[in-house]
Amino acid sequence: MKKPLLIHMVPFLSYGGAEKVAALLAYKGGGFTQRILMFLNKQTYETSVPVDKFAGVELLTNHKVFYKQYGIIKKIHKALIVFLYSIFLYRYLVNKKPDVIVIHSEVIRRILVVTFYLNKVFGLIKGWPKVVVVLHSATFVTSTFRKLFPDTLYIAPSVGIKGYYEYEHPELKNKIRVVPNPYDPRIIKLAQHRINAEHLRLFREARKSLKLINIGALTLGKAQWHFIRGVWYLNRVLGINTHGFILGADGALSRRLKQLAQDLSISSHVHFLGFQANPYKYLKRMDIFWFTTLSEVLPLVLLESMILKVPIVSTDVVTGPREILGYSTDYSELLHDRFVVTKYGVLTPAMEDKFLTTEPLTPAEKLNIEAIVKLYKDKKLYESIRENAYVYARKEYSIKRVRRLYNSYFEKILAS
Repeated sequence: MKKPLLIHMVPFLSYGGAEKVAALLAYKGGGFTQRILMFLNKQTYETSVPVDKFAGVELLTNHKVFYKQYGIIKKIHKALIVFLYSIFLYRYLVNKKPDVIVIHSEVIRRILVVTFYLNKVFGLIKGWPKVVVVLHSATFVTSTFRKLFPDTLYIAPSVGIKGYYEYEHPELKNKIRVVPNPYDPRIIKLAQHRINAEHLRLFREARKSLKLINIGALTLGKAQWHFIRGVWYLNRVLGINTHGFILGADGALSRRLKQLAQDLSISSHVHFLGFQANPYKYLKRMDIFWFTTLSEVLPLVLLESMILKVPIVSTDVVTGPREILGYSTDYSELLHDRFVVTKYGVLTPAMEDKFLTTEPLTPAEKLNIEAIVKLYKDKKLYESIRENAYVYARKEYSIKRVRRLYNSYFEKILAS
């Protein structure tokens, strides 16, 4: 008997959270034939997907020109690229006839809407596949999509993101199921890889200091100016020898962040290591992961820190960290005037979204620093959190458990 065909749709496979999740879920085995359908012909996926039993990738089109021109076309006429890929998707659905399509990207939802109207014209798809949308970000689900695909079911990686969508779209209340993101089981081996000589020299210079790390693109949402200001405060005010390492692709704030380190005369203690295909070999060598983010869904980097036994200090934002750190799934009131130590890490008040430079530290920043100092100096607490977080992450966010949850959901969808 032929197995049902289940297609995970992504723009391309790289190092982003949504792409990682899609790659980890699409595997050989179980009651389905699973594949990843990659829309843009961008050959970066080899480094991000060779996981156990990986099901493989199909390209929506072999025309690389569409990827190469994507940025230009987007500026000239955003709708054109959506229409072009709708044609390719329509042809794919007609030929392959998948039973379930799993959408991992907001732009693919838009492409699917245009594909629906193409079928109104040509009528080659007699029965639409079941549609599942994985809500990797807090982006609006358009009324057009909800109207055209009323039977769509949704998967939220966290209770917080489920609550957000139910608030924005009350009609989705009984259509969203919470299934967490898994961590990549390869990270333990990847963390053993050697780092280059230049970076190794930095680590040797910092070996007797408090080593903090922040991972994420240098953009407003990651709020790394708080990280830099914190490193300054720890060194200059508290007298704690501290080195801060920032890993992430250059973004809108790259120049300003590097200038801030210079303005605070802390450049020798703040190290911008850029984008790293294997961040785990750096993360493994750190004392504390300080997550200064302003918004998240279910950040994989926190799970990765737990698996590598690097204790976490994270801001309490709407969705994500408070669930991972085992504090609460009630988002009615976030932390403001205190930090909370849990079994799995330290949750701190969210900090300002305004780019701060040489101003005095805010109360929220000082609470974050206080949390870091407490965790660093209390060795018993430090070791307890390391071990508890590791055991918890391996149990609750393992790829086997998450695949099992997804598969049971897909089986119910096909049976309905």
